Amino acid sequence: MAIERGALEQVAPYPLNADGSRPKWFAEDGTWDPNKFDAGEVYVPKGETYELASNPGSRIESPFDLRNLRVIDPQSVLDARDSIEEQSRNGRPSLCFIGTGGTISMVLKGDTKRPELNIDALLSYTGRDLLQRFNKASSSFPALIDSSQMKLDYDADLVISMSYFWKSLSEQARKTFMGFIIAHGTDSMAQSATRTQMMLGPNLDFSVGFVGSQQTIDEPRNDIASNVNNSIITLETLFNFDSPDRAEKNAVFFYMGGDDGSAFHPAGARKRSDKEFKAFESPAIPAIAGPDGIINTPFADAYREQRHARVDIFQPTVARGFANSRLIEADMDISPTRLRRDIENSSEDLAAIIMRTYGSFTFDRQQVDAIIDTAFGNRLAVFVANPFPVGRVDHNYADAQYIIQKGGIPLYMMPHAASAKLLIAEKVFGRDVESVVEFMTSNNYVGEQPDQWTPRIVENPKVNRTLGQPRQTLPSVRLNPIP
Repeated sequence: MAIERGALEQVAPYPLNADGSRPKWFAEDGTWDPNKFDAGEVYVPKGETYELASNPGSRIESPFDLRNLRVIDPQSVLDARDSIEEQSRNGRPSLCFIGTGGTISMVLKGDTKRPELNIDALLSYTGRDLLQRFNKASSSFPALIDSSQMKLDYDADLVISMSYFWKSLSEQARKTFMGFIIAHGTDSMAQSATRTQMMLGPNLDFSVGFVGSQQTIDEPRNDIASNVNNSIITLETLFNFDSPDRAEKNAVFFYMGGDDGSAFHPAGARKRSDKEFKAFESPAIPAIAGPDGIINTPFADAYREQRHARVDIFQPTVARGFANSRLIEADMDISPTRLRRDIENSSEDLAAIIMRTYGSFTFDRQQVDAIIDTAFGNRLAVFVANPFPVGRVDHNYADAQYIIQKGGIPLYMMPHAASAKLLIAEKVFGRDVESVVEFMTSNNYVGEQPDQWTPRIVENPKVNRTLGQPRQTLPSVRLNPIP
């Protein structure tokens, strides 16, 4: 049964907290100042929450309840949804744009470039026949930001906005809705897109394309038009994929590289340049679409054989705040004493430690001892990630082998993918270390594992899926869109 918009009025109105207080990052006139945002401030969700049997006592926000939005104005999502609903009657394919900021939205004001360009201006600049071929609607953050300011909370708001939007569409509108395009900065694009991808999960009912640029719109030669156009073409190709189970070709990707660029799998991509149009590479996980436009989704192809049409439903897992896990990067000049102290002081909030090694899978031995011994003393898992794209851990260096001998658990994925996946593990399994370890090493969740990965053998598995979304992540109650 549909829930009326009045549900938004039954709680403290946006942007107030649940107790009616005003967050310090919103002024009296409702203006948002992202420089004052504090992800560590105690936050009480205003909307529906649920609990998983695998992590009792922890409440997870419903991704279909607009009352749970913390930064994005719910009204902007409702307006965009209503616009697509109305336009869908003409039968043309539809898409929704969401603006966050970044270089792609920056304009020169005096001597300073700031993110101020709105989505309509961006599409008008891109030109071609985009405005004639598609129905479109848009929403955005209350103020556009540089990608260095992106927070996990903002990605959570993106997930809630998109999930509600889709869930509340009529069947008629769903038939023509291709998905979302998110304008985003490049510096944190791979990380933000991966966190969004992990929260949305693999049971996708729509596609999401992030798009950015290396040059601003006032540069005589820039990559904005090509990137926007090709991200939409990728979205359209996924939507029109000629297959009886076309829905299984939905994907989260980001497009960069101009006319010769690619649609990258976020978990396998890394930035290699701050100036060249071809700013990203993905050596370990193949591009979802290259310059030839051919769609390549090996994970989705494999998961299609296991996904159950009625049981494995679209059910995102929303994560907020600061990452509970601690990522420790190899640095010769950090004292082992400080590492021990930092882990001890924060161990109650941790599920695991992630050690980011040097490229040859090495780490200073004294630091290894401090990290692993302290972590094990506090019943924490210790994962080890190699920053090189293929995540090689088979080096025969004595120092590389020492990490594994001490009990470090190698991960065959990029460090930013490991951190994002651990967010989901913590939400679903809490501090059940065995389940967290199994999920990280014996499950390929959204295709984050490279081709050479093989599941870690577990004698008595607790996580019920090796490929795709474990059913422990699915709530026992049905969550409806609100409002």
